[in-house]
Amino acid sequence: ILVGYIIREKIANFVGVQNFVSLAWGYPRGLSVMEIGPNLFQFVIPIENDGERILNGGPWILDSQILALRSCMME
Repeated sequence: ILVGYIIREKIANFVGVQNFVSLAWGYPRGLSVMEIGPNLFQFVIPIENDGERILNGGPWILDSQILALRSCMME
């Protein structure tokens, strides 16, 4: 699971974020995106290698704004 925050004052469009990450990250199998707060998103990526590739593949720039990512391990 990755958690991402878009650093901007304006609230990001959820569908726009979802479409961007799907395309930019190469349509990872099983990707699930959930908005958990203003400009705060949870990305569930079932395949561990995809998650590592995405986390290490940045920086990710969405609409001229940085998408900051962190890994969250579930117990």
